[in-house]
This record gives sequence, structure tokens and C-alpha cells, in this order.
Amino acid sequence: MVHERLNIPCRWESEAGCEVTGLAQLSPSRLLVVDIWNKAVKIVSCDPQNAGVLARVRLPNSPFDVTLTPGDVAAVTIPDTQKIVFFETQSDQLEQFQPPGTRQKEFNLSGRCYGIHFYNGRLFVVVCCELDDNKSCYIAELNLTDGTELKRFSEVHLPPQSRYITTLKDKMYITHPEGVLRLKDTDSRLRRSFRSRFVEEQPVKHVSTLRHVHGIVEVDGDILVCSESNAGVYRILNVGSMFRGAVLAVNQPRAVCFCPDSRRLFVSHPRSIGNNANFLTVGHIFNPK
Repeated sequence: MVHERLNIPCRWESEAGCEVTGLAQLSPSRLLVVDIWNKAVKIVSCDPQNAGVLARVRLPNSPFDVTLTPGDVAAVTIPDTQKIVFFETQSDQLEQFQPPGTRQKEFNLSGRCYGIHFYNGRLFVVVCCELDDNKSCYIAELNLTDGTELKRFSEVHLPPQSRYITTLKDKMYITHPEGVLRLKDTDSRLRRSFRSRFVEEQPVKHVSTLRHVHGIVEVDGDILVCSESNAGVYRILNVGSMFRGAVLAVNQPRAVCFCPDSRRLFVSHPRSIGNNANFLTVGHIFNPK
């Protein structure tokens, strides 16, 4: 399944270390990296001949995750300030700016925001709140134009430590320490019936027995997840309840992204792993065709 193991440095020269919690592919040779340890967003070259950090911008608070919106505009979640901020990435410079067609440079949410995913013209965000010592998480669907909340999936009670999110066809997938959850019908063609039928007909479902799951990504019509307990990136076959072997065996995987052009899978690691957290582990996935 995987060959050509490489390591890509993601530590800026003046940094003692780094910890990457969010990844997005800008091009076959460039990655967007969110570094929670240094409160930074970075552009990283993943060219094996010239790998390293090309640009960096520091933030007042630690970011968590990133997704790309039209025009390669990066949307970055900031849990502490409960905001989503935007960065222009088309050159090898990073600048916070107001994306074309939007009305503001940042979106305010009603809780700490973690995983973020752009799909079908909408932003889906994992939002966690704490009220009277009760912690809860939900998925917010935001209008990309002004950040208004189009839908709050509060009918579904997600675990307090829900973190990353992705979509596949008409479903959303959310990771948390006990596994992977699936929510159905995010496709706009089903949106009308979804709004009226969701609670009764489409309950949340556990779709994986993996533990301590973090990053998640769609690859070739399947879902890949990072499992810390199982020390690897695993494919959820047919998006069912079982898994069969690691796509990439790697210690303490955290965030993950995939480049369909180069067929490379990029995986980050937590600070607790030591010096290895300063590098992204890279594996090449065979083309199923």
C-alpha cells in the first residue's frame, strides 16, 4: 500500500521545536501547516530536493486546523479566541486578508473551534462549549460569505473531545478519542429532506473500533484516520466498522493530508514524541488503478 518513506522538516530555523495539528495541500510541492506549539501558520516545501519552511506568520493565539477555500484561501481555526481567520496563500507569503466575496476577515463562533472542512460551498466546523461544567461539541455549518451559522447540528451529542472532520459523498466523519463518528446527508441535493428528517432517520453512528483517533482524510473514496493507540494511519474499508492493517505504520500520528497528484500522504506528530515532531512523515500510496 505504501512505499517511499520520507521526512519533511516543518520547524522554522529560530524555533526550538514545533507541533503540527493541521495540514492542507496547496500544490504537489507545497503544504500549508498549522503549528500549535509556535502559534504559527506556515507554507512548507515538500519537494524532496528543497524541503523546509518557505514562509511563516505568527499569531497571538495558537491555531488548530486548516482547510482550503476557493482561490487557495486558507481558513484557520483559533480555539482560544473562538474565531476562524483567513490567509492568502497563492504566493510564498502568508497574509491575513478578507477573501473575495466575503464581508469580513474573520468569523466569530460561539465556542472553541477545532477541526474545519470546506465542502460544497460551506464550512463545517467542530465547535466545543462548556456550560455549567458540562462540555459538549457540535458541528456548525457556516456560510462562507459572512460566517453566519446556516445549521447547528446540536441534535447530535458529540463526545466532548471531538476534534477533526471530513466529508465523503453525503456524509460527515468526526474523530474523537473513542473512534470515528458518521453523520449522514451533507449533500446540498438532500439538504431539504436532511433538515426535516435528520433526528428521526439519520442518527450518528460509530464506524470504527480504532482508539485515540486524530486526523482524518478522504482518499480514493475511503476514509483514512490517524490512530495513536494503533500507531498508524488506517483505512476504514468501505467506511464500515472494521479496519484491516495500517496504510502507514507510524508512531503517534496526529494530523494528515493527501495529495492526489503525487499520491503522497503527509502525517504530523505531537510534541510528546520529541524531535520527530519537527518533521512530517511522508508515504507514497499506490494508485488503486
